[in-house]
Amino acid sequence: MIAGASTASHVDPRFSRIASNLAGKDVEARCWSRVDWTRLMREEKAYTLHHIDDGTLGFGGVNGSRDNLAPEVCDSLGELAYQKWMPTAPSARLLLAGAVVTLAHEPQHSKGIAVEAKAECYAIQLMKETAIKLGATPTYAGKLQRVYWSRYDQELPAYRSPECRNGGRFDLRKTDSAFP
Repeated sequence: MIAGASTASHVDPRFSRIASNLAGKDVEARCWSRVDWTRLMREEKAYTLHHIDDGTLGFGGVNGSRDNLAPEVCDSLGELAYQKWMPTAPSARLLLAGAVVTLAHEPQHSKGIAVEAKAECYAIQLMKETAIKLGATPTYAGKLQRVYWSRYDQELPAYRSPECRNGGRFDLRKTDSAFP
């Protein structure tokens, strides 16, 4: 296990603890090097008949125990977790928000959720707490969640659902009037 930035593929212990907590079981969060990620994507495309593409930021098996994270996801997560980097530039903030959602999304599959829209909706709702566990301030974590949620309508169709709303079937906190 390697904590922090690395150009080698590795299991990050902090990301693994967060993923395990979200999945409710032991999950390994694997950060891949660029070379290994390219090779892994080629293999996964062949195995999944191209259900993933070059823009994939992470993937994990339904009921699996390994969440695979793209190099750019781990880079952003690592900068937040180990260097306390909380960017203010809109593009950098959106990139970090996407990385945090990816870390929160993949464990949803590990705990048995196969539907991408449901996993994504849960991840968006859980991303503030996830960002805080990575080291973000609560205020900054809330900003990350808001910036990501503001672009929800631009997600790929498989990742969107009309049930991802206040009071919807995918609302994790139905008694809370705030959403996400």
